[in-house]
Amino acid sequence: INACEWMCWQYRLSAICLRNNTCIVRCEQNNKGVKIMEIITSEQFEEKVLKNKKFVIVDFFANWCGPCKMLMPVLEEIDQEFDQVDIVKVNIDQDEELAKKFGVLSIPTLIFFSNGEEVEKTIGYRQKSQIEEIIKRFI
Repeated sequence: INACEWMCWQYRLSAICLRNNTCIVRCEQNNKGVKIMEIITSEQFEEKVLKNKKFVIVDFFANWCGPCKMLMPVLEEIDQEFDQVDIVKVNIDQDEELAKKFGVLSIPTLIFFSNGEEVEKTIGYRQKSQIEEIIKRFI
């Protein structure tokens, strides 16, 4: 089972897995096909994060991480409420080099980017209100 399939099973989501190993997870409940998140690789990082003009939250996670699983619904809610924010995920077990590059030593780690620049980093589970506070400081 790959990370995409695991998340779909764990959170009862449907998914579209594209050829370039991008997994776009969509919420079954709203049937609108709203993008919840995208699992990206180091090859996609520059395009999806560093060249992105929107505010981007990068969630470094692992399939086996309990707090990462708890954070998923929080990120889903934020994605629904903030059109000007993109949320992407990096699986540290599949992309260790990217995690090392950004100094990720513990998960979940959220790194916030504005205009391609890192502006904030949090480690561990965060409540929705804490993440919203960071977003509102930068958008």
